[in-house]
Amino acid sequence: MSAPEECSITRNRSGTEEGKGTGVGLYMARSIVHRNMRGKLSVANVAEGAGFKIVIQGAAA
Repeated sequence: MSAPEECSITRNRSGTEEGKGTGVGLYMARSIVHRNMRGKLSVANVAEGAGFKIVIQGAAA
């Protein structure tokens, strides 16, 4: 998945173009990880569908 596609998926809260969902879940997940946990959520196409990776930095010792 290209960076523009990933950006569009994780920042669009207006809904999905296909499927039964509203499309808000991924936007909300990204918002929580980014704003509350100061982390990063990334999305990639995989053979089985979609893969998600969350990276959260540990606290300084």
